[in-house]
Amino acid sequence: MFIQKQGNDLFKETTTHFSMLIPIEIQDIYFSSYERKQIYLSVKECFHNIIKHAVASKVSCKTKINEVLIITIKDNGIGFNVNEKINSSTGEGLNNLKYRVTNLNGKVIINSNQEGTVITLEIPLNKN
Repeated sequence: MFIQKQGNDLFKETTTHFSMLIPIEIQDIYFSSYERKQIYLSVKECFHNIIKHAVASKVSCKTKINEVLIITIKDNGIGFNVNEKINSSTGEGLNNLKYRVTNLNGKVIINSNQEGTVITLEIPLNKN
């Protein structure tokens, strides 16, 4: 999966350990090039935020596929106040993330505290 390769490439220059779990069997799913790009940019935004702000030693990315594509990105960093970041001028990346996923009829769930952050992207599937 392209996202796994990008995650490996991004985190190899850091002290953060990156791992990714992908289902062994992936059903036949169609995403347009626009949708693929938005999913990739959303995950990349999460990875960049972790590298830039989280002070994390571990990051995991897990995908599940049923009626929706679920991508869960979890770190053990310092966390942040979600509402404060989204409502401030410095939360541009999170707002872009929500905008991209919402345009795919999906949703973003962010949970963060001093023990880390979990971001879940849920994107409905177009099955063939």
